[in-house]
Amino acid sequence: MYKNTSDLKRFSEARWSKLTNIVEFPTKNRALNLQPYASEDISGPIYYSLYGISNHMGSTAGGHYVAVCKHPQTQQWNEFNDN
Repeated sequence: MYKNTSDLKRFSEARWSKLTNIVEFPTKNRALNLQPYASEDISGPIYYSLYGISNHMGSTAGGHYVAVCKHPQTQQWNEFNDN
């Protein structure tokens, strides 16, 4: 299940302020159809698959990134954290 979103805006209009909205995205292959958001000359479904996420913890002045990526053969999710 996922929520429809028209963009993935991650920062507020105020300087140095991150948004805290939760973005949900389906994790199955070819599970998100973006055709409803495409230009009118595109017909048929436009499927996307999630294969990686980059998360930032901290403020805009500093922090730490952690990535989660899907292995292309095993389809298992792996975390990459250099902390």
